[in-house]
Amino acid sequence: MSPKKKTRMVVVIISVLIILGCSAAGIWKVYEANNERAHNTLMKAFDGDYTHEEQIEQLEKVLKLKWVTPENKIQVYTNLSIIYSLNQQYSKMIENAVTAIYMADKKEEYDYSAWNYINLSDTFMMLYDYDMAEELIDKALSYDLKDPKDQRWIRETAYIYLADLKSKIGRTSESNKYLKLSMNYVVKDAYDYEEMLSKRKIIRARNFWNDGEYQSAERILKDIKEPKAEDELIIANVTIPLKEMKAKLEIVNGNLEKSRQMCDEVVKMQQERGYSAECLTFLKEIAPLYEARDPAAYSKYNVQALDMYAVVMKQESQLSADYIFTIYGSKYVKIRDEADRTRLIMMVSIIFMFMLILLLLFLQSRKQSITDVLTNTYNRRHFDSVYHKYIRKNIPFAVIMIDVDCFKDVNDSFGHDFGDEVLARLCKNFNDKKERDMKLFRMGGEEFCILYKCEKLEKAVSLAERFRLNVQKMDWEEGRRVTISAGVAFSGQADDLYNLADQNLYHSKKSGRNKVSYTQ
Repeated sequence: MSPKKKTRMVVVIISVLIILGCSAAGIWKVYEANNERAHNTLMKAFDGDYTHEEQIEQLEKVLKLKWVTPENKIQVYTNLSIIYSLNQQYSKMIENAVTAIYMADKKEEYDYSAWNYINLSDTFMMLYDYDMAEELIDKALSYDLKDPKDQRWIRETAYIYLADLKSKIGRTSESNKYLKLSMNYVVKDAYDYEEMLSKRKIIRARNFWNDGEYQSAERILKDIKEPKAEDELIIANVTIPLKEMKAKLEIVNGNLEKSRQMCDEVVKMQQERGYSAECLTFLKEIAPLYEARDPAAYSKYNVQALDMYAVVMKQESQLSADYIFTIYGSKYVKIRDEADRTRLIMMVSIIFMFMLILLLLFLQSRKQSITDVLTNTYNRRHFDSVYHKYIRKNIPFAVIMIDVDCFKDVNDSFGHDFGDEVLARLCKNFNDKKERDMKLFRMGGEEFCILYKCEKLEKAVSLAERFRLNVQKMDWEEGRRVTISAGVAFSGQADDLYNLADQNLYHSKKSGRNKVSYTQ
């Protein structure tokens, strides 16, 4: 290669490397920018300065970005599910939670899987499906998380949710048992220590309330500092439940004016945030408490409860949520198992192909075992099988025995190669002009047999005669001439049709050859 060409090649290689480098740098820059944007959006997901609709819009924009890491996408779907739940959009909540679980399981980010199961359980508690909620919490607890911190947090949270669930349905002893279990996972320097502590106290106060021990409930609530944070989750999980319990205690203590103000505040907070199901539950709890104490308040909150029923009925009901979860749960299972299913299909395909190859080899082997290699006709072994099958099934058929006239002279005069050619060409001629219900067999040497399923002897004789004439007309090298003789026998003419056809063939050869003989 000349120095000039070498220089050009070096320039081209360097140019390609520069282009690839610039492209990689550009992609990396977009990757970093998009993931930084995703991170910033996630940090502001529950900022009180934004409405639910604005938060959803920002998170869904992140999902449309290119090269966002799966970990960030899992967090986006998780946050979307929480916001949709707060917004009472249960179908969307379930869809995003299930998607997050699928992606988390696939990436082995099991802490997010467990977290989303817990979030789903919270949704079903709001819809009064406590059995489903408990089942989902059990799923969260089934994960064996590698990170001790994640394991601790999930178990503490799960047991608190179980305690809350049992408390809401009045099973105080079970609720207290789960509260005690949750204490095994408390870490005082955890970022959510105060929130978890407040949750426990609220649940314990509700348990005292359920048992009619109002003073004990009030004493516990006095120890809880009302959160000042504007975090939406803290408002939903601590602030509002705390205000609900305090309002109910004011009612039973007879502080009716103060209790009405507190109840109105709770209802307003719930309505502003779209917590329709929780609001309805609260109104159903407080209205009976006012019945004997304040008939006007009783009437007021009953009317509000009826109005709230209408709102809740417009939203997805418990039944529809169960149905949606079943759909998305099935979808999750299908997607989760898609890789396994693909591998299974590939394995089945390989096994199928292997079995197909074995079948083809078997068929080929069987064909070889019943086929004469030289003439590509059936052999004597297969003749015996077909012949006896026809007899056994009482199928009407003819036996046509064929022999090449003076074949020994052909071999002696022109050689065995020509003799083989004669046999091969004759059989090809027979096969090209054979009837649909006819089978051709080589019985040995130059002797052949045809088994022909037909209704009359005349049809078999006609077929044999046609073959004889076709062979007589065939052209051979150097003017050579080849003829055949045939003997025909038909069903019912003898117990041994093969032997009768062979005798008729012998008659054809003894009476001058190149003819067809048969018994009337």
